[in-house]
Amino acid sequence: APAAAAAGAAQEPEAASAKGDAKDDKASPSAAAAAPEEATAQQGGEETMASTILIEAKLKVDDGSILTLKVGASDRSKEVAQRFVQENSLKAWFQDPLTAWLKKIEEDAEKFPVLIEADLMQIRKDFSKNK
Repeated sequence: APAAAAAGAAQEPEAASAKGDAKDDKASPSAAAAAPEEATAQQGGEETMASTILIEAKLKVDDGSILTLKVGASDRSKEVAQRFVQENSLKAWFQDPLTAWLKKIEEDAEKFPVLIEADLMQIRKDFSKNK
């Protein structure tokens, strides 16, 4: 009998904690309902940030055509340069100078967006590590 009483006593705190959990459950649906809104707001904020253009560069390439490169607020210069080089089938040697140039443009900017035109070969000359 004492073991059964102890078991009964052991069950009571669990029951109490279950009631406590029930209270939490009542609170959590509203918390859960709030959470998706917050998540949506965050995603919206990220999309807004991603769509905020910091730099729009019109780059002249060696065949004389103009390619547009855009850097958003959430972009990293290195990734933008890498993607730009790959998407436009440019030579890999443009990537590092282009990254350095984009970083400099962003650092020197007084206001955004920065609209700039440049020559990719000149960027390579000016920002190449082995000048």
